[in-house]
Amino acid sequence: GGGGAPAMCAPCGGDGQACCAGGGCTGAGLACTVPGGGPGGMCAPCGGAGQACCAGNTCGGSGCCDPATSQCVASGGMCDSGATCAAGVCPICGDPGQACCAGSTCNGGGCCAGTTCVQSGGALGTGQVCLDGTPTMCGANGQACCGGSSCTGGGCCVNGTCHGAGTMCGMVTTCTAGSCGTTGGTPCGASGQACCPTGGGGFGGQCTAGGLTCVVTGGGGGGTTMCETCGGPGQPCCAGQACGSGGCCVNDMCVGTGSDCGSGQGTCSAGSCMGGACGSNGQACCGGGLGCPGPFSICGGTTCEACGGADQPCCGRSCLPPYTCQGGGGGGVCM
Repeated sequence: GGGGAPAMCAPCGGDGQACCAGGGCTGAGLACTVPGGGPGGMCAPCGGAGQACCAGNTCGGSGCCDPATSQCVASGGMCDSGATCAAGVCPICGDPGQACCAGSTCNGGGCCAGTTCVQSGGALGTGQVCLDGTPTMCGANGQACCGGSSCTGGGCCVNGTCHGAGTMCGMVTTCTAGSCGTTGGTPCGASGQACCPTGGGGFGGQCTAGGLTCVVTGGGGGGTTMCETCGGPGQPCCAGQACGSGGCCVNDMCVGTGSDCGSGQGTCSAGSCMGGACGSNGQACCGGGLGCPGPFSICGGTTCEACGGADQPCCGRSCLPPYTCQGGGGGGVCM
């Protein structure tokens, strides 16, 4: 009815033909150019270098199916991540806690420490911190803050720089055992104290003692901000939703390794839920609304991607030192 032209049947599944329903191709060594057989998908040779991966994410010879592009990379060739295809696998590299990429490089301003990437703002060893890709002396008065925003000798970390005990915090008051103060003289920045102002207005503030995070208490539009110890099981997540000892950041709270992530997403292992199968960079986003509970990771559609580093999405409202979130959370970029 309706006077329209009748539907016509056409061959599908062969080389150069449209993909059959569900993305199927009938010829050997063929794959659909649109995964799942979406509109415009055509069957084409697969498995060779630069071609689509064949069924089961396989490639010919010792090639690798690059998970980022769904294309085959020749053995010894460079994967999209910057890693080298070896033994049929494109290793994930460059993000915090992952292996360093070719040339001892790391993503987002991280540093290669031995064979492992450390995030910008992370500790590299006694007296050094990674800062914008460069090992930097830290902790003393006038130096950069060390990992966890800490300073030596009871100093205060203010806007990324250490102010020694007994010196001015830069907020009118004197640094005492990691604590500064507001212009009204109220102590701030240490554990159990109010967060110090950042000087930029808007949400939150900063903690000037190490190992703390600024959390909102009260709620209802009239909440206050307080500095609390972060990173341990049952404690708030640290900056970049980081938790210590392989914990997972679930709903802004750390879940210890081996404990239940909730929402039917299994147990936490090495920063990932489902026993280590979802939620960290390069893995699938977890279900149940958890997204990516791994450190320095946000859900980029269906796959977890790095956040907080240089030119990366903001981790909520925060970025790794020395970067700041430009454009606001939920779409901002760390620069």
